[in-house]
Amino acid sequence: MHRLETVAAGSTVRIAHMEGDAGTVRRVQELGIAVGAIIRVVRKAPFNGPIEVAVGRTHIGLRPVHDVAIFVEPCEAV
Repeated sequence: MHRLETVAAGSTVRIAHMEGDAGTVRRVQELGIAVGAIIRVVRKAPFNGPIEVAVGRTHIGLRPVHDVAIFVEPCEAV
């Protein structure tokens, strides 16, 4: 299991676990990033900047924040 921030752009992963502030975790889940969801890392900004992920046909920009840690595992592209 790896943190989302460490995954290379272009990778397809499955959300395995999320830790953090309950409000922030809930907000991330409302965006479609929930345990079991398959996401694709579209691109990553340099210097620990935002990460763009695709959940289905929706693209979401995530800032690496300390309130939530997203742990992922590799999976096959769908």
